[in-house]
Amino acid sequence: MSNGNEDPQTGVALSDGPVHNPDVVLIRKAREDRKYRQRWLLHTLSRKNLLAFTGFFLCLFLLIHLFGNLQLLLPAEVARWQFNFYSKLLSENIFIELISYLLFASILAHAIYALLITIQNRRSNGKRYEYDRRGVSSKWYSRKMGLLGTIILLFLIIHLRDFWYQLQFGHVPLDKDGQKDLYTLVVTVYHQG
Repeated sequence: MSNGNEDPQTGVALSDGPVHNPDVVLIRKAREDRKYRQRWLLHTLSRKNLLAFTGFFLCLFLLIHLFGNLQLLLPAEVARWQFNFYSKLLSENIFIELISYLLFASILAHAIYALLITIQNRRSNGKRYEYDRRGVSSKWYSRKMGLLGTIILLFLIIHLRDFWYQLQFGHVPLDKDGQKDLYTLVVTVYHQG
């Protein structure tokens, strides 16, 4: 029986004031945080920052990849042993495998954000310049990023087909120790190429 001092929905006495559920506050805060992150990710400057970050990561990867591939310029037998050792070391390293997943995610994120930013910029204005003098204030490569990115993407697809796909699913010759001879694969591809 209610004496008027209870909450009609919960039946809890109101003598100490209204009942506060601490979970409601946490849920509201989590919702606000999620909305803030969504707004942040949709903001153009945030997209450009993510594009710059993924681009920097990809450039850093290319630099490291270049240093590894420079071993191919050593004398043939030294290059064969050293490049195969390097390849085996990378292929058996769990840290490198995690980095490869991050690399693929960065490539996808970079391409998607670049496309989204380009589409958004084209929609925002809706019309072309009557008199285009951007060439005076900007370099040609900054105006042709979409074309250059497409060329790099095509190269990347061919490069992955020739090397990564062959390593994962194709036939790779073995060296004298019975290990995969990636040196021979690389040299063969470039000599046929």
